[in-house]
Amino acid sequence: MSIFDKAVDFAKNAAVVTGEAAVSAAEKTQTAIEITKINAKIREEKDAVERCKANIGSYFLQKLEAGELEDLYLIEASKEVQAREQKIRDYEAEIAGLKEK
Repeated sequence: MSIFDKAVDFAKNAAVVTGEAAVSAAEKTQTAIEITKINAKIREEKDAVERCKANIGSYFLQKLEAGELEDLYLIEASKEVQAREQKIRDYEAEIAGLKEK
């Protein structure tokens, strides 16, 4: 076998290996895309669960504030929510004061 034949064989083998690597990379990329899509769906569902939980909490807070519930735990939790909301208002006022400078 001549040097030219060896070079041709080498090039053919390199092309096959490169082609296999390209197919493998494409498959891995496709898998990564699918995983990303599924992760996005998982995030959507988790966000929906959090919205449902927030709605449940809002419902019970409204009942509590209207005097329709007298659950000690809910009363204490409601006080904590009110205190944290006040902190948020205080922080927002602090930011507003800084922006005025």
